[in-house]
Amino acid sequence: TLKHFPGIGRGKVDSHKDVSAIDISLEQLWETDLKPYQLVLDNNANHNFIVMISHLKYPQIDSEHTASQSYNIITKLLRQSMRFNGIVITDDMAMGAVAKYGSFRETSVNAVKAGADIVMICHEQAHQLEVYNGLVAAYEAGELDKKQIDDSVRRIVKAKLRLESYKI
Repeated sequence: TLKHFPGIGRGKVDSHKDVSAIDISLEQLWETDLKPYQLVLDNNANHNFIVMISHLKYPQIDSEHTASQSYNIITKLLRQSMRFNGIVITDDMAMGAVAKYGSFRETSVNAVKAGADIVMICHEQAHQLEVYNGLVAAYEAGELDKKQIDDSVRRIVKAKLRLESYKI
């Protein structure tokens, strides 16, 4: 797993407690923080990786959402510009950087709409159920794109099948 995309080294606040805003342009990000990710993705079969998305906010790239809920960061930057075709997982959505600013349903639906394949929620089953039920309800209400969900399922199943082949 490559984490915490697109980088957390510039953060001033622990994401477990609250959100950090990183005032950097996309061009500056390409020149610095994205280089190691791109190097790994370019020199390996990138479908074999999982990329974990951080909860930092990059206002010059997406003024509204944290990276974990940002279409501009997950889909446009990571999937399209960097050509990543593996699994995208969020960091724990119970962290203060997101949990303080929206319900688990809202933030998880935002993450999937942004392009996340897996929404991580740790520790409390009640929170896990809220995410699960919220995603199911959003899908049934037409809030989530069926093709996107199908693509996510395909990526996850293919990864499981690859891992199965490593068993002795």
